Formats: sequence, C-alpha cells, structure tokens
Amino acid sequence: MEVQQSKSLKRKIFIGTIDVAVILLLIVGGLNYILFSSGISSFYRQTVEIGAVTASSVMDADDVQFLADEVWKTIEQTGERSDENHAFDYLRETEQYIETINLLNRIRGAQNSAFTTLVLADTANMRFIYLADADAAGFTSNHVSFPGDCYKMSESEKNYILDNEYSIPTYTYNYQERDKTVLLYSAGNAVLDTHGKVIAFVITDIRMEDITHEIWPRLLQNLIIMAGVVFLLAFIVTVLGNTYLIDPLNKLSTAARAFINNRKNQKHNDVSYFKALGIRTQDEIEQLARSMSAMEKDLYAYENEIVSLTKDKERIRTELSLARNIQHDTLPTSFPPFPEREEIDIHAFIRPAREVGGDFYDFFMIDEDHLGLVVADVSGKGIPAALFMMIAKILISISLKSTLSPAKALDIVNKLLCENNKEQMFVTVWLAIVDLNTGLVTYANAGHENPLLYQNGKWSYILTKHGLVLSALEDVNYSEHTLQLQEGDWLFQYSDGIPEAANKDNELFGDERLLESCRQADMSSTESLLKGIQNDIDEFVGEAEQFDDITMLAYRYHKKEG
Repeated sequence: MEVQQSKSLKRKIFIGTIDVAVILLLIVGGLNYILFSSGISSFYRQTVEIGAVTASSVMDADDVQFLADEVWKTIEQTGERSDENHAFDYLRETEQYIETINLLNRIRGAQNSAFTTLVLADTANMRFIYLADADAAGFTSNHVSFPGDCYKMSESEKNYILDNEYSIPTYTYNYQERDKTVLLYSAGNAVLDTHGKVIAFVITDIRMEDITHEIWPRLLQNLIIMAGVVFLLAFIVTVLGNTYLIDPLNKLSTAARAFINNRKNQKHNDVSYFKALGIRTQDEIEQLARSMSAMEKDLYAYENEIVSLTKDKERIRTELSLARNIQHDTLPTSFPPFPEREEIDIHAFIRPAREVGGDFYDFFMIDEDHLGLVVADVSGKGIPAALFMMIAKILISISLKSTLSPAKALDIVNKLLCENNKEQMFVTVWLAIVDLNTGLVTYANAGHENPLLYQNGKWSYILTKHGLVLSALEDVNYSEHTLQLQEGDWLFQYSDGIPEAANKDNELFGDERLLESCRQADMSSTESLLKGIQNDIDEFVGEAEQFDDITMLAYRYHKKEG
C-alpha cells in the first residue's frame, strides 16, 4: 500500500509540474508576443513620424520652392516624366537639386531610413509628384524616382492631407527587396515657407526588420531557456517523489509549520528546527534538510536586510519628493506673479508624469515694459530630464535677458547645450517677448507645439515654420516671428503631453479637441481657462496612466496704463 501511494504521489508531482510548466510557458510566451508586437509597432510609428518632422524642419525652403516651381511649370507644359519625356532632365544638373539630394541622403543616413523623398501633393489630380529621391539605404533600390515622376494618391490620403494640411498619414506597406518582402513604415511632414505655407512633403520610410531580426532570435532563445529550466525542475521534483520522500517530507513539513508559527508570533530564539530533525539519508533529501536549515539561518539575516532595504527605499522616496519640491520651487507658482502690475494677467500649470519631469514654463520681467514667456519640453522623463530642464531653463532666462531677442537667445542656448551632450538629449522651446505698451509679441519656436490665439472673438492656432529642437545640431540659426495683440486678446501655449494624452483605447486627445476645449472653457480668468482644459483632459483620459508631462500657460493682454 505504501508503494502504491508513493507511486501515485510521484506520478501526481510529475504530471502536475508538467501541466503548470506548459500553462506558464503559454501565458508568458503570449504576453511577451503581445507586448513585443505592440511596443515595436508603436516604436516604429513614433520613430518614422519624428524622423519626418525632423527632416522637414532642416530642409532649405528656398531650394524646395525652386524645385517645386520648376516641376509644376514643366509638368504643365509636357506632362509627367517618362522614358520618352526628358523635359525634366535639366533639373538634375541644378545646384538646388544637387543640394537637396545631398541633404536628403544625409538625413537618410542619420536616421538609418530606407527611403527619404521629397514630393508635391497634387490633391486636385489625385497624385504625388516627385521632386527628389535619396538613394536606397544599404541596398540597391528596385526603383529610384526623379523630378516629374508621379504615383497615384488614394482617396484616404487625399482626405487626410486636406484635413491635416501639414502631414501625410503614417502607414505600413510591403516592399520587394532582393527577392524578398520587407515591411516598411512610412510618414510625411510638410516643408513650409516663411509664411507657413506648405511647399512640399518630406516622406521617410524605415524597415521594421532592422531591429526585429535581432530581437526575435533572442526572444526565442529566452523561451527555450525558460522551457529547459522548468522541465529540469519537473525532473528533479519527480526524482524526489519516491517512497523515501514521504516520511522526511512530513518531518520537514512539521518543522516548517513550527518555524512559521514562530515567525507569525514574532518569537526570536536560537532553536534550529530543521537541523534538529537529524535527517541522514545521504541523498537529496538530506541536502534539502540542510538547505532548509541554512534557509532558516538566512531568513533571520534577510529579515534584518529587508529592514535595511526598506529604510533605503524610504530614503530614496524622500529624496525624490525633495527633488520634486526643489524643481517645483524653481518655477513661478505664485499667482498673480506681479501683484503690483495689474495689467499682467497670466497663469500656468504643470503636472509631471513621474515624481520629477522634463517640462517647464517660465515668465519674468525683462524690464519695466517687456515680459518674457517660455514653455519647453525636454526629451525623456525622470531625474535626467529634470537636470537637463534646470540647465535649459537657466540658460534661456539669462540669454533672453541679455540679447532681448528670442531667436538669438535660442542660438546661444543651442550651442551651449550641444557641448558635452553625451546623453543626446534635446528640448523643444517656445520663447516670446511681449511689449506691454504695444502688445507686440516677438517669438521663436524650436520644434515646440503651435500656440493658440484668441482674437476677434475666436480661438485659432498660430501656424509658423518651426526651427530644429535645441541640442540636436550645433550650427542652427533660429527665426523670429511677430504677433500683434489687442486689448483682451489671449495667448495659450502648452506641451505635447496635452494633444498626446491617451485614453484606455489609445485614442489621443489631439489638436482639435484642444481647440474645442479652449472654445468651451470659462474665460473669466486665465486660471479658470486652464482648469477647464485640465478637466476636459482628465475626463477624456479617464483611468488611463499619464504618459507624458502636462504643461500649460495662458496670458491675457491688457495694455500698460500710462
């Protein structure tokens, strides 16, 4: 009877261990696949979209305008380019075309993209017209396009361009490369002239397999190792499940219960429960007994260690809280900020995604008649972004006060931030000076969001050409723009944490919702405007986790008295 019971126990242990192992492997493998697929897709979409925006921001608008004018003129005279139509060939010898091709190739190399092209969007005739096409990245392309080449525009692409104006929809497509099919992610962004008008679109394509061909083998290798470890454990447990295991296990179980009761009652004594069993089987059971005895001894030591670790964790939490308070104290948070200046109506709000963040705002008096405004967003989150934010904030404030020019201030800060930027961090900045006497706003934009303006009874976006983000390239010159405010006009600037706020369905808040939120908000004060927008964001996001820092600044212009 004992033999039958031991065989039954042995069989149950083996079968149960195998069943649990298979279930765990299926669950872990499935979760890894889902998380990996979702994460890599989101990563590629963000990468290609950022690549398109960056590429369009560094294009020479004059060269692009020249190519666009020449191609439009030639295509109207001779039609699309073909093997028989050589009317476009002269463009390939022009300085503008050569400079554009060289720039596209540098962009393609820097971004490791498969294709980088410059096209016109002819929505009237449902087609895209090529201006320039960089060489294929790392392989011989099946097709290289030249000025005047055209390809058909889909109805969805046409509608997207008409609705969004400044971008081409991000999508994936299959491409035949050296007798094999590869998956490409594609996105496009507009090249603007000095008046903010769309000239053409830069389209960037990247191959998904550039990273996945390295990740999949590692993922498979990890799963194989996990399977091996689990089945090895099943084998060991099965070996121990024999007739010589039952009685020692009962002894160990009894000792374990006594030990647990001791710990529950918080009794500390020198009794060694497992060593006192005196198990001498000269096999794995004896080793288990010794291990349990050692574990008993280690648990006492680990208990003290856990107490120490808990104290360390509490210290880190306290330090992070202190860091957040320090960062918060560097921002102007007292409203109204200039109580003696009743004509200055301004309010700001920031909510980091973590204990500390990379967003920041600032406003300060440059002199008695000029007010400086800043809204910025540092790449990344956490302590590194917070440190970079502190440096950028100080440099921007000092540079603006010394130059009295937003563009020149950004030039100076960009050069300083590029020095020893080993972590390759960058920051987007919207920087402005308001003349409190006239309402004239002079501003510059380094890759930041488009602000909103309330004028003549309605809200609208201020659309101007953006400069490159700070600390990306050292030799960048930034442009200034002006805006005339009238009595009672509003300016609203924010970080990308607002349009990119997502709900549980991964739907973004977006620019249109933000515009509608401004229209519906309580405009009795700058503070009530921000609260109304924040309430709309919270209601939209719901219980979804906040992904990025949220920063807002509202300013209402009142002419300086006297």
